[in-house]
Amino acid sequence: MIGTQTNGVLLDEQMLGMLAAHRVSVGVSLDGLATDHDRHRRHRGGTGSFAAAERALTLLRSAAYRSSYAG
Repeated sequence: MIGTQTNGVLLDEQMLGMLAAHRVSVGVSLDGLATDHDRHRRHRGGTGSFAAAERALTLLRSAAYRSSYAG
């Protein structure tokens, strides 16, 4: 198995399905609580990315993708 670390912003069901099919484990990094994370990790438009990272973590913790979740 290969692993990758990401901010999670672009992870969705289609991407996670492809990564799982290729046996790639996925870790999502956060910079603390939402306010801290959003201060350091912003989208191109200036908004914070915590909500997108949280969505990715929710998907990874679901039964469909849990085997790909690296922490």
